[in-house]
Amino acid sequence: MGGENPKIQKVTKMKNDRILPGAVAAGFLGGISGGMVGMSGPILVIYLKYHFSKDFFRTQLIAIFLIENIVRLFIYFKGGLLDLQESKFLFACLPALLIGLWIGNTFHLHISESHFNRIVASILVLVSLKIVFFN
Repeated sequence: MGGENPKIQKVTKMKNDRILPGAVAAGFLGGISGGMVGMSGPILVIYLKYHFSKDFFRTQLIAIFLIENIVRLFIYFKGGLLDLQESKFLFACLPALLIGLWIGNTFHLHISESHFNRIVASILVLVSLKIVFFN
């Protein structure tokens, strides 16, 4: 037991009967929110951050968003909402996005759990304020 990874200990320690219904509810509400307004993230972020370590939180969000966005791209292409000819924005921002992902990953590896929690909470507050007051 002494050689176990503490991040994995936190994840396995949190697995109990009340986690699964919460995960199902967060997924369902996130799906409704994602389908309605294109933002499933805040609900999932709040649920996952409350229950898990920063590393598990991040890997779960990456997997969820990958699956969600593959499905969404298919729906948008099929429905005519996304056309590769009109996706200049997508291709223009991709290099900067990749550089930003690399920088963000570097920061993630070097910040504490508590600092990470403050950053996540700050981002949620800023996005919420923007949506409420500036839309």
